[in-house]
Amino acid sequence: MKTASRLFHFLHEQHGLFVYFLEGQKLVHDLVTLKTISGSSFEIFRGATLFGAILSNFVKQGETQGLFLDTNSFSLKVEVNSEAMMRVFFKESSNLTPSQQGPLLNCSGTMRIVKKFPHSNNPYTTFIELKDDSIEQLVNKTLVQSYQIESFYHCSDVSDQAILICKMPESQRTALKVKEEDLIGPKEYFLKNKKNLFSFF
Repeated sequence: MKTASRLFHFLHEQHGLFVYFLEGQKLVHDLVTLKTISGSSFEIFRGATLFGAILSNFVKQGETQGLFLDTNSFSLKVEVNSEAMMRVFFKESSNLTPSQQGPLLNCSGTMRIVKKFPHSNNPYTTFIELKDDSIEQLVNKTLVQSYQIESFYHCSDVSDQAILICKMPESQRTALKVKEEDLIGPKEYFLKNKKNLFSFF
């Protein structure tokens, strides 16, 4: 029996970074048992599910946030709320050609990010253009363009796990007295520490 999926949150104070590690094997397993998904469809569904689980960490009390993407190949919807409840919808087009099948089907189209706030009837919407972007690139564009978070996201190729590295807001770095010379970007941090970080997967 698989153990419950968990999201771990670490602080690398010296470099002014937050590190999130998602163990999502049971989450993906339970969702896949509800619907038969395979091949490139599974890769997109898995990536979207893991992203939704991490995204829940950024949803404030009473909020609901959603990601909506329609392409010529598939339709994808991911919605999460402040109670850590998540809904993932994925439907593959029946018009896919053999050349489109592979380890990962890239995304092209306009993605819509919708944030609904309590006591407000006017959701905040962001539109992001995608062109042959992988799920990882989709996530990174979402965090930078919609959430204005300097970050780097990586989803494991061999397990249902993901890691997200985010730069702390300036106010927090100041409060923790993080030295300017010790600051390092999320992607650079990931590349420099890839071997140690991969030990989690």
